[in-house]
Amino acid sequence: MTITGDSFSGIEVRTISDLSITIVDAPSKLRPGAATMVLFEVVNNGNGPVRADIMALDLPMAWNSWMQVNGDNATNPVDLSAPYDLQNNATIAVYIHVPSEEAAGEIHTISISVSNADGLEYANNSDNILTFGTITASVRIPSLSGSLETQSAMVGGTVNVNATLTNIGNAMDDSILVIA
Repeated sequence: MTITGDSFSGIEVRTISDLSITIVDAPSKLRPGAATMVLFEVVNNGNGPVRADIMALDLPMAWNSWMQVNGDNATNPVDLSAPYDLQNNATIAVYIHVPSEEAAGEIHTISISVSNADGLEYANNSDNILTFGTITASVRIPSLSGSLETQSAMVGGTVNVNATLTNIGNAMDDSILVIA
């Protein structure tokens, strides 16, 4: 049996962009004065290579963030291959630095998004943002500073010491004991 017909050469394959982001590890608390890591995976489920932009959304202006891709410092965009090339996923760590002045016990909702850096239309937008809740940890850092008015004392003499005790953390500390 033979099938014949008009020849046709106008077939074109359209690129489908389908990125997803899933959380691997998110902190329950953010420690002020230190960087806290959020670990997630970005996967290219589309049919071609893609350049992915990762953004931490709506962080307060005083906070800083940076990322590492597969353990190396990185900037946007992150290159991902097509699934058939087997380099279509990346483990990404975003580090969020919260200033030490941030109040303890504040509740924060953090969102991280992935988007196509080339502006291609998405096949599925429902898995392009991850959101998690966290709170600001309590940090108590007592600091004692002072000065001596005299450098020595004789037997039966008196030495004056002026001291200031300061909590440079972000939470009240009622367990400090000062013994002279």
